[in-house]
Amino acid sequence: MKLVRACLLLLVAVMLAAPATASASGRLLVLEGDGGTLVPKGKDRFDLELRGVDDDVTWFADRPVRRAGALSLREVVRDWKKFGFVADPPNAAIELTDGAPKADVLTVELGRPRLSADRDVVRFAVRRIAVKQGTLAGHAEGVDRSLPHRFGRVSLFVDGATWFARSVTVSVLNASGADLAVNYGLLTGGSWDSPPVPGTVISSAGQVTWINGGTNAFTSLGGSIVVSPASGGMLQISWNWSPGAPVAASVDNVATTGLAVTSQLVNVQTNSPTMQVIVTNAASPIG
Repeated sequence: MKLVRACLLLLVAVMLAAPATASASGRLLVLEGDGGTLVPKGKDRFDLELRGVDDDVTWFADRPVRRAGALSLREVVRDWKKFGFVADPPNAAIELTDGAPKADVLTVELGRPRLSADRDVVRFAVRRIAVKQGTLAGHAEGVDRSLPHRFGRVSLFVDGATWFARSVTVSVLNASGADLAVNYGLLTGGSWDSPPVPGTVISSAGQVTWINGGTNAFTSLGGSIVVSPASGGMLQISWNWSPGAPVAASVDNVATTGLAVTSQLVNVQTNSPTMQVIVTNAASPIG
């Protein structure tokens, strides 16, 4: 049903527009394919095959900050366990672009994906379910009992990729009149959601966010990001979070001219604290 797809896409927009909260859900992955098959394998169980799958898999998130991006299909298959999907198989909605009105949407639980050698076909063992919670729950009334054995253009909406069990978000707001350039980022623990790219420019009134996280609650996190103002000098942003200890963070302002820097930690009682760094002109109020 085209209405269901529209509702799902509207939901994505709401996820990105609504305030993020500590109880917000994980990420929604969207896979797109040219066609596929759904072969029965017993009561409520099927083999799902998607062909001509786009290499770019779009994702949307509202926690710890609202973000969107893309992964390669290979990364999605490789990191299935990292997303928490082996221990807790995800719910998904199969939606056919040109399907019949009463046979174009099915909600399922997905098994682990298998990717063909040419990375053009992905296969899942699936189980038909009625979704009662999570991102897809609001669309239960639009779900059909079955889909055709063979179908054309298809979208697969996968709910709940968690990425990290705990994370530190580093957010830099440039409220000064000078451009800031990213030199590099280094980690002493955990991994990047998306690493800092050397040469990235944070223009005046611009803001960038990076996330350092771990796949379990006992991962030590830490690292540093070095930023150079166009007017000279260096800002070194550092953080550290060991299990059982409070998160610590600081900014060293080294030989910069005409700039002032302040930082603070927020949401420190959650598993996703944020380090907010604000750069202003030295004569401007900081806050």
